[in-house]
Amino acid sequence: MFFRKKKPFVRFVNLIPGVEIAHPVIKSNEHMFDWFRTAALEYKEKLSNADFTKQLGSTSRCPGIHGIFKSGFIVTAPIDFTITTDETSPGNFEWSCSTRPTVNGQDYISGHTPSQLSAYLPFRKDTLTSVIKVNTFWKVTSSSDIVMMQIPIPYPDHNLFTAASGMVDCCENYHEVNIQIFWHKLNGTHHVKAGTPLCQLIPVPRDFVVDLRVERMTDTDRYLAEAYEYLVRKEYVKNLKSFFANFKKLVT
Repeated sequence: MFFRKKKPFVRFVNLIPGVEIAHPVIKSNEHMFDWFRTAALEYKEKLSNADFTKQLGSTSRCPGIHGIFKSGFIVTAPIDFTITTDETSPGNFEWSCSTRPTVNGQDYISGHTPSQLSAYLPFRKDTLTSVIKVNTFWKVTSSSDIVMMQIPIPYPDHNLFTAASGMVDCCENYHEVNIQIFWHKLNGTHHVKAGTPLCQLIPVPRDFVVDLRVERMTDTDRYLAEAYEYLVRKEYVKNLKSFFANFKKLVT
């Protein structure tokens, strides 16, 4: 009898009824950032009128950006909130939201004082010295064979904040999804809408081990580098699947 290996899972539940409907955790490839959509449309328009004797590039074609946009999940703000700061007091902030929720004795927004991080870590000069904590009221569990990397939204539509990086290990506890953010506006009141992406969670195997190899370039490596350079420059629209299929055969 054959037994199918169970598929790894990640499960989110929220302490506030309705959040899972209105602003659920979503797969990263389900969200399209406004700037990226604009770049893609402009590239498509330029392509239709291109001078094919010249190279035409676009960020919307970058495989690295496409790859990160397809990885993991995005946690969004469940409720609108505003942050007010004063540049004369860069360690303090005030917050407000429409309902000012407190669930299980925990506020929606709180903060970490400078003594918890910025007193030791060099912050950007445009960043509040207190770290703002957004309690999304999400609880997350997962299969024991994975952990999740928490990273900032790589290419957001704003410059208001950056989420802190870290690891989420659901085997250690019934994990709360609290997003610590570095706030980049030192003066004024700024509004974060419900549904705004806060951070990205990328599942990785718990026991994933890679054999690191740093080696001298071979003739095969040189050939592959030159072949790739030719293929990416020979035409505007490319399909490199066959190249990478053969690439794997040569380097393994």
